[in-house]
Amino acid sequence: MKAREFGFPGRLDEGNRMGVAIVHRDMVDLNSLVSSALIKRGGVPAVPFSIIEHYRDGAVDYSILPSLLRAGLTPVLFGGDTYVSGGDYCGIYSGGDRIMRDLAEMLRPEEAVFMTDVDGIFESDPKRDSRARLIPRFSGEGGHCWAGAGGTSPAV
Repeated sequence: MKAREFGFPGRLDEGNRMGVAIVHRDMVDLNSLVSSALIKRGGVPAVPFSIIEHYRDGAVDYSILPSLLRAGLTPVLFGGDTYVSGGDYCGIYSGGDRIMRDLAEMLRPEEAVFMTDVDGIFESDPKRDSRARLIPRFSGEGGHCWAGAGGTSPAV
């Protein structure tokens, strides 16, 4: 991952400050391409949502999302964006799986579409764990909550 090349996560310093900007720019560029495709090809009123712009006190502030949804807009979120905490620490908000969990807890949707770069939901990251087992059927009912498999997939 490009972030490691720049020495983060970790303390923000002269050595990784430019890295935060570069990784964030790359993620925004990718999000822009996805949003543009949704607008042009799908007729979806897509609005990019960047983690770094909404990160407060150790968590992402999603409070604007219900207003956007009520307005008929479709927020497009993505994992892997940079964040800065306390002005002296930088990191990566890891993966769309974390975002999906956050959004499911906040919005309580009947359904959610989770696009990944692997075929299904696994108990662990199948790219890193050869023993990762596919979860054939997933339900949030009965108090079961999937908290993420540690992947780096986009939530759209």
